[in-house]
Amino acid sequence: MARLVGRAGTRGAHAGFSLVELCIATAMLIVISTMAVSTWSSESHALKEMAGVAEIELRAQETLARLEAQLGSARGRTPTAFLTQDAQPLDALFEVDGRVGFPDRGLLLVGRGTSTEERVGYARVAPGNPGFEELERGAQCTSPALHVAGEEVLWAGIAAPIALQNDPPADQWDGVARELEGPTYFRGDGSGFAFQVPVDPGGGHAFLVDGEARWGATILGSAVADAWSAFAFEPTLTLSESECGCDLDADGDQDDLFDVGKLRLRSWDPAHPDAPAQDVGLGPDVVLQEHCNWGSDLDGDGFDDPIFLWNPSARRLHVRLYCVCRTNGAKALVRRSETTVFLRNASLE
Repeated sequence: MARLVGRAGTRGAHAGFSLVELCIATAMLIVISTMAVSTWSSESHALKEMAGVAEIELRAQETLARLEAQLGSARGRTPTAFLTQDAQPLDALFEVDGRVGFPDRGLLLVGRGTSTEERVGYARVAPGNPGFEELERGAQCTSPALHVAGEEVLWAGIAAPIALQNDPPADQWDGVARELEGPTYFRGDGSGFAFQVPVDPGGGHAFLVDGEARWGATILGSAVADAWSAFAFEPTLTLSESECGCDLDADGDQDDLFDVGKLRLRSWDPAHPDAPAQDVGLGPDVVLQEHCNWGSDLDGDGFDDPIFLWNPSARRLHVRLYCVCRTNGAKALVRRSETTVFLRNASLE
């Protein structure tokens, strides 16, 4: 009898869960499931962020590859001219002594290094005397000013080392970049690069005439002698550090405003300024430049970062792309991609 009772008691102790035990088990299951879902969600967001950054870096490399392919046999230029007449602050026309290498539309830098320094946008070149028309005076946070005949006019896209590299006066340079030979003082903002390549207008490969290369550009599928091409940064939107809660240029604050856009490749025929030009966008709208201060320091290392820095004497073009991407958490991340192109042919200065 005692034996039967003992078996019955053992069975009763293991027959099932009490209500309290069931509640505890359910709560533990919920906690574990919640933790698993949270971990999976965090990992999913992290993976999406990594994928977004990788996509931007890939597109930047593709842009650089297309740029390198275009410059394989190119020669570059730093477009420079001089005013031939005084220009009043409200004038919508600049007359200059020449415009070789200047794009058919773009941004001029006039009076650089002086109290009347001004950036001037232009929408077209004058079909008659050399000049620029449909001007936007006081562009990029500058003010319209009087400019007198003889003043230098630069295509603002250029960035080229100045002659004096040992403690030059402040009015001779616009930035200092880190280059192979060390800190390099340059003028311009480095947002573009003008160039020509060997062409055969006959559609073949006869690039030489009397032993000399025939220079030009391809426009809408046709090789055109004496035509030009240029890469240039074109902004499409602005990005505020304070709004995104980020420090894009690693300068220790969140007070800066940036332009975000893309590189474009434009080819035109200066002999026929009203003829259609070719304009192609390269990559997505992710290229970063500080608003009203293109070519400035974008990584907090104390050196400026022009997109294009052209060294004519070394025939070397250094290209830097700082690309920004938004993550799922609305953060903004910046990644740098760069290349150096040694042009095969002599520069045109």
